[in-house]
Amino acid sequence: MRALATDTAKSRRGLGRTQQTGASQCMKHGALEDSELIYGLAPTMAVLQQGKRKVHTVFLQKATQRDIARPRLDEICRMAKEQGIPIIQRSRKFLDNASADGSHQGVAVQADPLKTPEVLAMLGASGSSYQIETAEGRFQLQARRRHPLWVAISSIYDHRNLGSVIRSALFFGADALLVPLKHSARPTPVVSKSSSGAMECLDIYATKSMSKVLASAQKARWKIVCATADSKSTSASVVTTDELPQLSGPVVVVIGNESVGIPPDISELSDINVHIAARAETPSHIDSLNAGVAAGIVLASVKFADE
Repeated sequence: MRALATDTAKSRRGLGRTQQTGASQCMKHGALEDSELIYGLAPTMAVLQQGKRKVHTVFLQKATQRDIARPRLDEICRMAKEQGIPIIQRSRKFLDNASADGSHQGVAVQADPLKTPEVLAMLGASGSSYQIETAEGRFQLQARRRHPLWVAISSIYDHRNLGSVIRSALFFGADALLVPLKHSARPTPVVSKSSSGAMECLDIYATKSMSKVLASAQKARWKIVCATADSKSTSASVVTTDELPQLSGPVVVVIGNESVGIPPDISELSDINVHIAARAETPSHIDSLNAGVAAGIVLASVKFADE
């Protein structure tokens, strides 16, 4: 069963080289070895607003680009000063080298990496309240919508694709993203920029065994909804996004990789497979959507009966 995403080995190699170059440049200019540079207006503002990371420095381009909205820069400077964070002016070359593609918009923030707690199990839910068990203990959480809604990814390696998934997840009311500890893109500055800072706002958890965590969720009466490019399946009922019934409890939406699909140990847990139907004839090699677009369409179709 193939799921909806697009990733290439070439893009992974290219991003890796660029990020290493940026990190090396930061080290030359005194950045902390265990920190990273988050760049761009929206990600920088989100880092300062959310308070999930320890922030060390805000970097501003010496000659500010004319297309930058001045009020947003003023707001970043205001928050940095209120939080006692140093503001340092740097050359455009420094910021170009520190960012993956030069799309820093004249501002960046040096901060500790984003923490992704390890989830061991997803437990029961009552209305919008639910519990999860992590390596640090058991936690009671509150959903953003009427019932909990999580997004889990499988074999998504492209950082920009992951950023798009995160942005869609946040926009459509998901509470958290669950990522594999291995064989997956991780929350990086590229992901934060691609998500327009949504990565800083959405809770992100990791797991050593996606299938075990999803099995625990299913045991606790969460619905497992897998996005698939296949219009037929024997493992679960298949519906289009137009046909997805209203749900009445906690949900996990699983988004996978177009090339390898959702692995059998996960797809066999699916309660509902959701297929995005094309609206017209398309070439045979274009039979699915990338992960971010697919996530947005599927999540937009998730409706709770009592909302």
